Amino acid sequence: MGARLFLTLMAAFALLLGHAPQATAAPVVHAAHAGSKTVGLSTYVWGSVTESGAQEVWTEVQLPSGWSRSQASRTDAGGGYTIELTYGFTTPGQYRFRVGSRTHAGVVYSPVFTLTRTAWQPGWAVTKPILQTTNTWGTVPLAAGRSVWTEAMVDGRWSRSQTRIANATGYFVVPLTYGASQARPQTFRVGASTPRGTVYSQAFVLTRTGSVEAHTAGTKQVGQVTNTWGTVRGHGGGQVWTQVIVNGSWSTSQVRTASASGYFVIPLTYGATTPGSYTYRVGAATPSGTVYSSPFTLRRTAPTPSDLVERWRGQDIESFPTTRPVVALTFDGGADNSAVDRILATLEANDVPAT
Repeated sequence: MGARLFLTLMAAFALLLGHAPQATAAPVVHAAHAGSKTVGLSTYVWGSVTESGAQEVWTEVQLPSGWSRSQASRTDAGGGYTIELTYGFTTPGQYRFRVGSRTHAGVVYSPVFTLTRTAWQPGWAVTKPILQTTNTWGTVPLAAGRSVWTEAMVDGRWSRSQTRIANATGYFVVPLTYGASQARPQTFRVGASTPRGTVYSQAFVLTRTGSVEAHTAGTKQVGQVTNTWGTVRGHGGGQVWTQVIVNGSWSTSQVRTASASGYFVIPLTYGATTPGSYTYRVGAATPSGTVYSSPFTLRRTAPTPSDLVERWRGQDIESFPTTRPVVALTFDGGADNSAVDRILATLEANDVPAT
């Protein structure tokens, strides 16, 4: 009797175990993301919730005051979702997010993840000569059909310059005009209007380079003063100098200061007493670096005898400045000038210019 009772109790216990509810796993929120995205470009978090049916899901961003809800959506029949990460769209930095979902077990969150927003960089030429047209260009998709503009750094503050309208894809081209006539570096940035606010590019520098225009007489006799003259384009009041090729290398000769408009006059002194051809150039210091003119040639010619006669005609010449050995041929007419006519006639008959 006791054995039968024991078996009956064991059977009832087994039956109860068979009908007991089984424990279920808690829902999990899975989340994946790009990790890094340029400001002004859309980016998303995507994943799934391990609970079937259309569940409510949302993103939260961590602020100094705590977690703040951002964008909301619902999962599809399989638990999948995609939600745009909008917070920080216009500002470079690192942002901590999580995805929440309301399930039968209550609110469940994904692990916290970080999205890095990086500054966007438009295209530009980096260096251009003064007054030459140049642009900045790029694409901000959410700026399609909206204003895009350049700003120049002026006296420590951003100043708006040129404005254009981006095309249907958000592509833009805006001219860089501020400081175009000055040889110096100029800092710019691009601003773009989007439905989520203004997006600014990273600051960038366009360096305008100057130029030197130099002129010369081309040919001068030895001993005669001659100069080079011209203009430094893009910078005034700076130092200018001549250089001449000596033994195959450029050697600095004379140094002067250009006027406020960039005009200069510099004497060409090297080789002044020696016939020959001399190659020069003019250098100029500008805020964007040293610039040089195109090389030019000055030809120094020896004076002809007739040139000497004209130079000294009617003068009582007692000495001649020279840097080379010469022979001075003189005629002594004696106590009076009675022989002068015959001497001059003899010289003229032999085509010898003299005084």
